[in-house]
Amino acid sequence: MINGLSMDTNNKKIFIVVDNLKNNWQKEIKNAAGREKYHLLTFGLSPEQLYLPEGVQIVETSEISKRAEKEARNFYLKMPRLEILHEGRDLWWFLNISEKNIWTDKIIHRLYAFLRFHYVVERDQYDQILFYLDDKVMENVLKKRQPPRYGGNLTASFRFVLLYYYYALREIIKVIIRKSVLKTISPGTKSIPKTDAIGIFSIYPAWWQNPYSAKAVDIFLQAVPDELAKQTEVTYLIWLMADWRQLRKGRDFFKSRPMIILEQFLKPADFLAPVAPGLFLKFYNSLKQFAGLSFKLKGKDLSAFFWEEYFKSLTNPVLFEWLLLDKALRRYQLRNLKAVLFRLEFQPLERALLYNTRRQTTTFGFQHSALGKNFLNYVFQPNEFNTSTIPLPDQILTNGEIGQKFMTEAGFPAERLVAFGPIRYIPLFEYAKNRPSSIDLRRKLSIPLNKKIVFVATSPLLPETLCMLGDLLAAATQVGTAIHIFVKLHPNAKEFQGFVPAVKKLLRENIEKNSFAILPPSVSIYDYISASDTILLTGGSVALEAMVLGVVPIIYICHAQFSHNPMAKFPEAVFLVKNKQELLLALSAINDKQSINQIMNSWPDVIKLFFHDIIEDTIKKTITQIKTIEKKEILNEQEVRFC
Repeated sequence: MINGLSMDTNNKKIFIVVDNLKNNWQKEIKNAAGREKYHLLTFGLSPEQLYLPEGVQIVETSEISKRAEKEARNFYLKMPRLEILHEGRDLWWFLNISEKNIWTDKIIHRLYAFLRFHYVVERDQYDQILFYLDDKVMENVLKKRQPPRYGGNLTASFRFVLLYYYYALREIIKVIIRKSVLKTISPGTKSIPKTDAIGIFSIYPAWWQNPYSAKAVDIFLQAVPDELAKQTEVTYLIWLMADWRQLRKGRDFFKSRPMIILEQFLKPADFLAPVAPGLFLKFYNSLKQFAGLSFKLKGKDLSAFFWEEYFKSLTNPVLFEWLLLDKALRRYQLRNLKAVLFRLEFQPLERALLYNTRRQTTTFGFQHSALGKNFLNYVFQPNEFNTSTIPLPDQILTNGEIGQKFMTEAGFPAERLVAFGPIRYIPLFEYAKNRPSSIDLRRKLSIPLNKKIVFVATSPLLPETLCMLGDLLAAATQVGTAIHIFVKLHPNAKEFQGFVPAVKKLLRENIEKNSFAILPPSVSIYDYISASDTILLTGGSVALEAMVLGVVPIIYICHAQFSHNPMAKFPEAVFLVKNKQELLLALSAINDKQSINQIMNSWPDVIKLFFHDIIEDTIKKTITQIKTIEKKEILNEQEVRFC
């Protein structure tokens, strides 16, 4: 018997669904080889990385995956939203589920997997379906098991109470410790800046390059604050997400510029707010209310997908960080600032700032990411900004036309949008002007001159990273020339449990053979990209950075994974691959000058869409725009504050 399958039955058509690299199912199928016809569908990993016994056929899902991607995205964007009203805020927007984060939120990936499964079963008839899934929530849905009704589940209620107060108290203690350590290093000042000062909101040390130095640079705004400071007073509004060791290391940073450390404004009563019975009961009642919502798609109850994410959002440690940030901002006189500039990603941490600047000062949201239709924290329903309670900035500054399009389609007024160019990427364009030759860089970095060099940039999603690296390993063995591969882990990868060990385990043998190397965070990414023959990645802005540096990107998009790569929309500008065969062809084509020239000819238009006009003095242009908009808002007495 195999999961209830009789071994003496011939000619059965069996559907196998797998989401892991374990080999228990292969052994069972191998023992039954020749008796049945097996069709394989994978979730989150490339099917070609699995050992496939004879008689197992990979299901073709190219067209199905396109359909599933679109429907999953649309269904997710229409997710019902609760109102959790408390002290003039809708706390729904403080929850991680409201961000639609593709790195930490499993909903979109599960919806995509479910729809691929549904359409395969709808298209093809199978006598039996065998599930080998680590994701038991998904398995229960696919097996049509009745999902539990969480609203009356005493176990779930007890877990919620326990986790809510555990994480709330833990984060409160962390902030109290930070506040105590601040007294020993005397950072910043609590004085009120001049009325024409511009505030720069930031998280320390995560948003800073060389954060423990007096010469620390804002990763997203680069030199804009320093140039602004030459024309008007600039004050940094800093929220610390640092332990006591990082705070002590940052002494020079704290003394290097005018700043307000927001934790200093918290009073004893503020620390009790997140654990107050009134607030807890509102969250608990919202949990029961959410459990009563219906999430049905294709006749299946998918409530379990959404419930799990909502429960995690209410017991997420950062929720209590943002609640305390909200309290600190209430204590500070934001009306004394003429304007506040902040990094815009539509994250919960921004909501505390926007609620507190409302009717107090003008806000500029700085959108810096390379956007795509599946980068969901920036994606909304048409005109959603006009119908929801989401707090928004007064002005949005975007990298380029694509960012403008996303905002206007969501209902943000076009007259309050400005495309200003690639401020975050100014170091990239400066590097490109005086980039050393590839040969010089290889000598500098001790990279062999006679090998094909591939630079790999991973995402924080472990399944797709392992897919990409697994197919690269397979393709690399077939490349005619010697190949060396540098892997740069995503900056946030370490935050995801098991990510780094899993990657190292996959690459261990090749690292020992000196064909792979995992680069430390401190290396110059531009040096390594420029020294490479190509770069390989699944998503993010690194593809655009490579184009600016004259290196052709290979974009890996596996149908088993919900793709977030904005370059998938521009196949003429990159090599798009979905398996080891296509990856092998792309690696071989890197030396084909005709193919490369054809790809490179499309780059100027693509780069302009994302980065607007690339001019000599982008910072000067940006400051002029900020100052112009600021004056206009003041002259109009800031008559329109929020959408």
